Formats: sequence, structure tokens, C-alpha cells
Amino acid sequence: MPIVQRLPRVPVRFRSLYLGLLAVSALFGADLTVVSAVLPEMIRSFGWSYTEAATVLAAISIGYFASTFASGFVVPRLGPRATVVTGLVLMAGALAVFGATPLVLVNVLLHGLIGIGLGAVEVVINYGAMRIERDGRSQLMNLMHAAFSVGAVAGPLLAARLLDSGVPWQIAFRAVAVGAAGMAVWLVLLPFRRLEEGLGGGYRHAAAGAVALPLDRGLVVISVALLFLYVGAEVGVSSWLGEYFVSFFDTSPAHGALMVMLFWGGVLGGRLLLALGYTGTRATEAVLLLAGVATAGLLAAVTVTDRTVAAVGFVAAGFGYSSIYPLVMSMVGRCFAPRHQSMVIGFATTGGGVGSLLFPFAMALVAQQVGIRRGYLIYVALSALLVVLAIAAVLKTRRAAASGRP
Repeated sequence: MPIVQRLPRVPVRFRSLYLGLLAVSALFGADLTVVSAVLPEMIRSFGWSYTEAATVLAAISIGYFASTFASGFVVPRLGPRATVVTGLVLMAGALAVFGATPLVLVNVLLHGLIGIGLGAVEVVINYGAMRIERDGRSQLMNLMHAAFSVGAVAGPLLAARLLDSGVPWQIAFRAVAVGAAGMAVWLVLLPFRRLEEGLGGGYRHAAAGAVALPLDRGLVVISVALLFLYVGAEVGVSSWLGEYFVSFFDTSPAHGALMVMLFWGGVLGGRLLLALGYTGTRATEAVLLLAGVATAGLLAAVTVTDRTVAAVGFVAAGFGYSSIYPLVMSMVGRCFAPRHQSMVIGFATTGGGVGSLLFPFAMALVAQQVGIRRGYLIYVALSALLVVLAIAAVLKTRRAAASGRP
């Protein structure tokens, strides 16, 4: 099939809105990975231990999962525009001053505010993609998260250039702050009300009813568990990857930042491939395949002593992780009535936020005691558990199909 025919098509009435959400998703990616890219320089310039650095990283996860949970209820009441613009303003303000002082507590508070902003943005991005793509497919969702990966590649690349040129690493955060402020202004002008079509009333009306019961509660529980492990593994691998190459392979901080970029390049490649080449609705099988690739790539990366081979393994792991999130999110969205999709997205995303808090912090504690290489075995184990959960999801969806349930 020609590639043009595979391109996901956005309904005309949603095109300007979808473009805006794509841009926000890319900014989200840049924001999330800039800190990973500059982490080695941050640790050394501020004299932080791994535990102190992990505390700062954990703050964004605490803010994020609290915000995603709350935003699932805020979106139906205030609407996605107010939710996402508020999140972007919080991000811009906190990013503008993050890293201005080496005080851990101050940076923890600022990173927590950034996490709150990111959580609001995340829920609106997924809700918007789900409302625009209403046929149960995941192409537009995959493309939305491919845009995230573009930003996730651009962020470390920017950081590497700054570190190479001797510019303070804090400037990377200031650049993202300017982007967040500009994006907030742009989104105010976009037609978010069109997402309401088919809900039978406004956002406030949609919020008036009780939360609908899922069509398959077990599948929703499995999906939340998948996101819990997946986000914990992906964010953890990314967050410590620059430091892994600096401390284990004795590379420069700029080289470590480039390794973060390559990892997210693998994620981007996988998401583009799925967005352009996968038009089916068998999300669980696709998740199983990707989880297997991620596990194999990561295991290879942390068991070799050649940094080139390790880099290839991390890129393969990124490719494997690539579309698990958007596939699971599409799968979860199909389990709830449209008017309650923002709430279930909030619940599911919160599972990922908790994972992003616990596992990078656990990694820091292990690395502080026995070294960062052994610490990475935590993420190998998480990826293997992803395979187990994906198998459970496949079996559950097949049983549901055999019984005639939606």
C-alpha cells in the first residue's frame, strides 16, 4: 500500500486543533528529557549525590501523577482548553527559575510544579487524540506520541549543543519555558469546543453523571498496570541514561546527552512506524511484540562492555517501548463511554505517574550502593513483567471476543 494511503487522516474540523496538540506534545517531550540530558552536569556542578538527584527527579513524578488524577475530573468541568493552558503556564513559570540555586528543596518544589503542569497537558493531549480518532484505531494517538518523541530527541540535542559550547545547562530549561509560554497563548485561540461534539452537552453536563462502569474491568486493571510498569521503565531508562554513559563508559556529559537523544530516536522511529503502518485494532498483540523487543534490547545494552553495542541496545529498547503507551491508551479509551473518557485517561495516566516516581528512585538507591550498571537490571525486570502483562491482556481480549462482548 502506498505510504500516502497509510497516512492517518484528521477530520477537517479538527486539523488546527490537532496541529496545536501535536506541538504541545513535542514540547512535553523536550521538557521531560532535557533534565535527563543535563543530569550528569547537574550532579557534578551542584555536588549532589544520586539520592539527592533522584529526589529532584521524583518531585516531577509526584506532581505529575497527582495532576493526571485530578485533571481527569477537571477536564469535564472546566474544559480541556483551560486545563492545558493552566498546565503550560505553571510549566513556564517553574522552568524559568529551575536550577537557579543548588538547594535541593527549592528544586524539588519547582520540579513538582513542572510535574503538575505536565500532568494537565498529558491528560488533554490523550483526551484530544481520543476524541478526534473515534473509530477505535490508534494511528492519530501514535502520531501524537510520535510528536512527543520528536521533542524528546530535540531536548537532549539542544542540551548537548549547550554543554559542548560551554553555556550553562540551565539555559536549556529557559528555552523550554519560552516555548511553554508561547504555546499557552496559541492554544487559547484553538477550537477546543469541537471535542465536545457527540457528548450530548457541554463539559459541565458531561461531568454531571457518575463514572460509567468499564465494559471490562479486568482489562482496565491490566492496562493501568501496563502503564505503571511501562512509564516507570521508559522514564527511568531515559532519566539515568546520560549518567550511565558518563559514569560507566567514562564519556563526556555532552556524549551522555546524545545517548539520551538516540534512545528517544528509537522511540520516535517505532511510533512513526506504527502511526504510518499499523491500521488495525489488535492493540494487545502489538503491545506484546513491542514489550518483547524492549526487554531484549535493554538486556543486551546492560550486559555488554562495548559502548557502541550498548548504544544499539538502548536504541532497540527505545523502539520497543515506543508505542506501548499510545496503544494501551487507545485500548483503555474503548472501555468507557465517551463522556467519561477524560476521567479514565486520568486514572490510567496516574498509574504511569506512580511508576515514574517509584522506579527511578529505586534505581538511584541501588546504584548508590552497587553501581549504576546493576541498577539498570531493575528496568530489565520491569520490561520482562511488561511481557507477562501483555500476554494476560491478549488472553483477556481473546476471551472477550469469543464471548461476543465489545
